[in-house]
Amino acid sequence: GLARPESVEASVGDDSEEIDLTWNRVERARNYIIECRSHPEGAVDGPWQAVKIVSRSKHTVTGLVSGTRYAFRVRALGPNNVESPWSDEAVSLCA
Repeated sequence: GLARPESVEASVGDDSEEIDLTWNRVERARNYIIECRSHPEGAVDGPWQAVKIVSRSKHTVTGLVSGTRYAFRVRALGPNNVESPWSDEAVSLCA
């Protein structure tokens, strides 16, 4: 199977309501599936929601709510739609 994406990092984007994601490239991955959920402090996490499928190991997530904390996770998609395990979560506050 495919290795899961490692070193997922979420950081404040250039504009408000954006978060930049990066992670280590996975051998044989053709695409990456990104999901996010709201991650409020001391409250219940929201449900995971699909963000996008991308071909490079970085993505700027747009249209987020300023002042909200988000968690992101990534999985690799390989030949024949083989999926890797999900990455660890990366959390960032949207500015």
